[in-house]
Formats: sequence, structure tokens, C-alpha cells
Amino acid sequence: MVDQKLRFRRNNKRLVTGSKRKLYKKSSLLLQSKWLVFFFAVIAAGILFPKQTSEIIMSLPKLAGENAAIGEMFRSLGRAVGGEESLEVSLQNVYESVFSTEEVPAPDPESNLTAKTGQDTADIDISIVPALPENASLEYRILGFRYTSPVAGLLTSSFGWRIRPGEGETTFHYGIDLAAPEGTEIVAFADGKVFAAGESSSLGKYIILHHADGYSTLYAHCSELLVTEGAVTVGQLIARVGDTGTATGAHLHFELQYGSVYLNPVYYVAIW
Repeated sequence: MVDQKLRFRRNNKRLVTGSKRKLYKKSSLLLQSKWLVFFFAVIAAGILFPKQTSEIIMSLPKLAGENAAIGEMFRSLGRAVGGEESLEVSLQNVYESVFSTEEVPAPDPESNLTAKTGQDTADIDISIVPALPENASLEYRILGFRYTSPVAGLLTSSFGWRIRPGEGETTFHYGIDLAAPEGTEIVAFADGKVFAAGESSSLGKYIILHHADGYSTLYAHCSELLVTEGAVTVGQLIARVGDTGTATGAHLHFELQYGSVYLNPVYYVAIW
């Protein structure tokens, strides 16, 4: 009799757990669908109302600092991008932070770090997490001119801190690496003029273009330079992918600058 009761409880627990998993999976898919619709709506707004959308985007950092819910939303998305948690979990956290009726308190950086590590912050060397360099920005800027991806490739190294290939040293990567077959065409990001073209031991064969409004782009590790001076137009063939200089394989190292500040080019390129 006791064995029968135990079996009944176990079977009933499995049914309840299975039902919860199915419900959670359906709600997760629905949540992801909602965020896809929101993502495409933002893109459409940027095309139809560029000025208003730009103002809203520029105000987001301030809102994140003043509104705890919005701040938590960005932190959750950041954890997904950084690989600290799955996209599904991050989307769930974003949904809860925005639509929850409960107030989300602004986190205390020190108590948060202590909770995660179990140590007092005074005993932790925070230098192990380098800050963003002053001449680098993760900001997305709406460009005031027509542009195109210089090459469509596989993203093999992102903008940010990384362990330099072959050296084991942590350095800041001021551009992105797009892997593509050697000889693949590289085109000009936008209308502009050749500022420099040459070859160095680290960059290999490279071209620097100056564009409107103080922007410039760098194309490095090329196998061949097809333009070395004069004006270029957006989409014009300027070089071919290679592995010259310090490179572990055929790819384009691409950098985007606004004045003296390096921007994250990933927003403006085509990635496989």
C-alpha cells in the first residue's frame, strides 16, 4: 500500500513538472516573438523618423541611470551578449524588469559584487576587469551618410578586451575581425578619400579612408590593395582579403572611428 502511494506521488510529480516545462517553453517562445517584433519596429522607426529615433537612443543611457527598471533591462541584455546567461533567461528577466508591478531597487555596486564573490570588495583586485578605454565607445551612432558592409564574413573577434592570438596578452581590440576566403572583395564603407595606404608588420597591407562628418575607416591584413590614393565611392572595390601582417588566417580587420574615438563596427556590417 505504501509503495503504491509513493509510485502515485512520483508519477503525479512528473506530470506536474512536465506541464510546467511545456508552459515555460511556450511562454519563452512567445516572449522571444514579442522582442523580435519590437526589434523590427525600432529599425522601422529609425528609417521613417531618424531624428526622433536618434534623440531617443541618445537619452537611453540617462534613463538607465535614473530608472531602475530600464537599467536592469540593459544589464540583463548585457549578460546575454557577454555569455553570462542564455538569451532565453535574459529575455525573461527583461520582460519582468519592464512589466513587473514591483519596484526594482537600484543595485548597490559594492553589495552586488560582495554577494557574487562572497568577499568584501576591499579584498578584490578590480583591475582584473579592465574599464573601457577613454578612446573607445560602445555607443551606436546614426550615421548621416550612406554606407555598406566592406565584406560579408564570419565574426571571429569582437570589439573589446581579448587575449591577443598567439601572444596570450590581454589587449583591447579596437575593431572587429571578419573571416572570409583569401581574395574576397573588400569595398569602401562609404564615400571618402584615401588618407593612407601601405604595409606594416602588424597590420599587413592596409588602407585608411576619411569620410564625411569626421568619420574614418581602416581595412587591414589585405592580400592586395587596389586603391592607394584619391577619392572613392561607397561600395567601390578597394582591396582583397588576405592574411598579411600579424594574422592567424585570412580575414579583414575593420575599424571605424569618429574623430579620435573608436566605435564598435559590428552595428554596420554584414555577418554570416
